[in-house]
Amino acid sequence: MDIEGWHIMAIILNIFGSMYIIFLCDGLNRFQKISQIIIIWLIPFIGAIGILLLNIILNNESGPPSSGTGGRPYNSGTSGDGTAGF
Repeated sequence: MDIEGWHIMAIILNIFGSMYIIFLCDGLNRFQKISQIIIIWLIPFIGAIGILLLNIILNNESGPPSSGTGGRPYNSGTSGDGTAGF
């Protein structure tokens, strides 16, 4: 899945649109407006850090690749008993 420029632009417009709506809202006091804007900006960063940590953990668990088989033990596709070995 490729992220194209218009995906990023849509995300940025969504964030800034949300901020604009919060500033226009008369039912919120200043503290509520500021806290909602902070939450809007923190959620994507927390999610990005979580994905980065998940990728680091998964890369460390797989270990180094062994003899060009992609890190998995070599399987010829048969187990000797007529089954496919999977």
